Amino acid sequence: MRLKLAVGAGAVLVLLLVLVIVLLPGDQENRPAASLTVPTAGELPDEQVPTSMTITPTFILPGAPTSSDQAPTSPSTTPSSSSGEPPPPARQAPPAPAATVSGRINFYGARNNDPPGSRAIAYTNVMHGQAGGTGTFDDPITFAAGTDRYQPGTKIYVPDLKRYFILEDLCPQCSGTTINVWTGSATDSGSVDCQRSLSRNGAWAYEVGPPAGRAVVAGDLYQNGRCFRA
Repeated sequence: MRLKLAVGAGAVLVLLLVLVIVLLPGDQENRPAASLTVPTAGELPDEQVPTSMTITPTFILPGAPTSSDQAPTSPSTTPSSSSGEPPPPARQAPPAPAATVSGRINFYGARNNDPPGSRAIAYTNVMHGQAGGTGTFDDPITFAAGTDRYQPGTKIYVPDLKRYFILEDLCPQCSGTTINVWTGSATDSGSVDCQRSLSRNGAWAYEVGPPAGRAVVAGDLYQNGRCFRA
């Protein structure tokens, strides 16, 4: 029993001695201070490097429409030029009124042409190439004039003769509004008689640059032995 008590007391003394040694000030100064090492971002493994996140705050003004409140845009209703529909035709200006003039009208035919018996004309590049025509708007009869007023190709309409005429020949003795009208290709004496019957002492009224649609009696003024009566 005494032996057990002695051993127990010795153990207590040993423990007290250890505590004293540990708690001595000199020993604490010589002991290394505990340090905590915090790894830097470069020392962390790749999968552990923290990533930064930039958050941009969104400010919405009171009363401002959001993307869900914006009105949808309506499709354009402008017709496309590729729709295949032709554009409306341009409105044409009405033709200018023809100028009405008055002048002396003489008559000639193949019998008294130059050279006689021919249908030769001075301006062969206008329409016919030689004296002729039927008196319609599209096929006017040849007439001759001087060079001081009308140009070759000038078209006229003589109401009393009910025919259109076109300037294709030269009349050296004519001037101003005086003209010579072709009566036909006949060379008999009746053609000369017709020319005399058609002649007037006074002036004739005729239109310069007339439109289509005037009353027409087509054909030569003298044909088949008959003369037109104005």
